[in-house]
Amino acid sequence: MIVAVISAGVGVMISIGLYRIFKEIKLSILMMVVYGVIFILMLITNDLGHAIAFDASGATTGAMTTPFIIALGLGVSKLKG
Repeated sequence: MIVAVISAGVGVMISIGLYRIFKEIKLSILMMVVYGVIFILMLITNDLGHAIAFDASGATTGAMTTPFIIALGLGVSKLKG
């Protein structure tokens, strides 16, 4: 269950990032919204949930995810010019 939730979270954030690039939304606005949601979610979870979330965010930048995200970013940058 945890792996599925983490994978879904990474996919959602990559999708939001690509949407931001194509619609040319300011990064500062996106970061305020995302961090606002994160802090609200932290209010309703326990300390163990905080630890798992921060550990999972560090673990997702592994050997499989990082090359995929870099390749996706390279393709988007070539598309945008």
